[in-house]
Amino acid sequence: MIPAETAVRVLRSSECSIPAPDHRSALTDFIDHRTGASFATGMTVFRECNTPWTLWYDEVLFCHRVEGSFAIVVGDATYRLSTGDFIWLPRNTRLHYVCQGIAWVLWAVAPANWRESRPET
Repeated sequence: MIPAETAVRVLRSSECSIPAPDHRSALTDFIDHRTGASFATGMTVFRECNTPWTLWYDEVLFCHRVEGSFAIVVGDATYRLSTGDFIWLPRNTRLHYVCQGIAWVLWAVAPANWRESRPET
């Protein structure tokens, strides 16, 4: 077990990079299985994108800041999210992250080793 005084982390949105003009998003990991956590968390900055994705993990998103519009599209349903909104997306959800403008989105996923647990395609 990691002692709390050495495991506590302050997460700062200023540590998140904004994607370069030729990229749609920039992802920053803050916490994952390497820190001893049972979940992973970080921040993604989306810019002018419509990115298809299929989750192999459970995900909660919190919209820290939205300048323009940000939505999650699942099938025929569009979930428009504003600054301060949360959304839970269960494992195996097929979706599109759609951003017009720029959005800073905090995410938390389980399992903590989500990257390593990606199924073979």
